Amino acid sequence: MRSVKALGMTGRAPRAVLALLVCCALAASQLWSPLARAENEKRVLIDSVQWDAGTQQLTFHIDVLDAKGQPEESLQVDDIDITAGGKPLQLTSATLETSEKAQEPVAIVVLMNASRSYQLQAGEEVSTYKQERDGVAQFIQRLKGNDKIAVLQYREGVPHEIVYSLASGFAQAKEAVQNATVPQEDVGQATIENAAPKLEKDLAPETLRAVDKALNYLVENEDKLGAANRRFLIVMSDGKDRLTDSNKLTNKVKSILDKYEDKGIRIYAVGFTADDPKYLPILQSLANGTGGVYQ
Repeated sequence: MRSVKALGMTGRAPRAVLALLVCCALAASQLWSPLARAENEKRVLIDSVQWDAGTQQLTFHIDVLDAKGQPEESLQVDDIDITAGGKPLQLTSATLETSEKAQEPVAIVVLMNASRSYQLQAGEEVSTYKQERDGVAQFIQRLKGNDKIAVLQYREGVPHEIVYSLASGFAQAKEAVQNATVPQEDVGQATIENAAPKLEKDLAPETLRAVDKALNYLVENEDKLGAANRRFLIVMSDGKDRLTDSNKLTNKVKSILDKYEDKGIRIYAVGFTADDPKYLPILQSLANGTGGVYQ
């Protein structure tokens, strides 16, 4: 995550107009659309554009990713061209720094898959669920200051379970993740009160509903974000869903993207499955559709 701050811009324009007209790209490279890019290409993702008329300062929040989806570490101000209306902006000065150096906080919701397919399988010594928890715990250790973190998980019949509520208590969040568990009963025989056993379809995981609820959780807790203007949902999943028809899945993904289009939340998805990869494109569509990253 990088911030480019351009000072002393000639001419004035409302922020909304600048956000539409300004294009920021690596010199001598192409700005790739996350929706229509080829795989393994360098990318520049514009997260937000801010204009301060009082100080005449224009700030871009951008991600510059290499062909492997990793941040470009050697990026310099001279590597960046900023244009408006097809013409270079005349700048008095410009600075480039990471969000960490600029001390700009981020708000992150992590959605973990706690369904049966991620629990300990025959022949395994360590479950995917445990590896997932360990990875999230390590990630939390990298947060600091006024960053915000929340951790949710989902499983069969439960699309929204809070592991750690949105806050900046990183030690507590890490501990909550490391201690996260799921019920050990055979969910295939689960019952609601004295009703007949639930159908297998009813107990199937609902990845898309879980993603919807996780995004909504971040929106509903906007008052807790403080200065964290950059917002992310990190999803780790095999993508399996109660829906199986490809058209229904596509329509549901589009519905979610449309619903949160103006919320400024990017989805970073880590897809993994040991068996059926059918649902992994769901995660890729969600990530690409929000300008995020899919691995």
